[in-house]
Amino acid sequence: MDQEKLYEVIYNIMTNQQFGVLATIENDLPRTSIVAFTATNNLKSLFFLTGQESRKFKNIVNNPTVTMLIDNRPDSSRDMQGTFAVSVVGNAKQVDLKSANATKELFSFCHPALVDYLDNGSYALISMAIDRYEVTSGIDQVYTYKMGS
Repeated sequence: MDQEKLYEVIYNIMTNQQFGVLATIENDLPRTSIVAFTATNNLKSLFFLTGQESRKFKNIVNNPTVTMLIDNRPDSSRDMQGTFAVSVVGNAKQVDLKSANATKELFSFCHPALVDYLDNGSYALISMAIDRYEVTSGIDQVYTYKMGS
């Protein structure tokens, strides 16, 4: 798959899906959790909320390298043609909401049910700076899209 088509696949998944599986590291072991996310239009960052007392928040503070899996699999079909899984690889950090109005507005627009959590001091909005996307199609076709390429 050429880079232009690959970017199109990534863009469609990242802007049409609302949930992903976040992987963090705790004591050298992977830990996963489902998060509601939103991506920027340029695909360089994505954002998600978590409690500041949560395991995932503590794991991010201790090791900011994270991955997130997002896919477009159908809910009830055995036909997997056209199904892609996107692994997003990058570094995460807490967003300073006092100086991030556009980020807060983007997240609020995509997840209006979570708006109240943005103003709750016990929750953190996390920004993931994306290094690369790894797209899987079918059983064994994997394509890499490195940001900046």
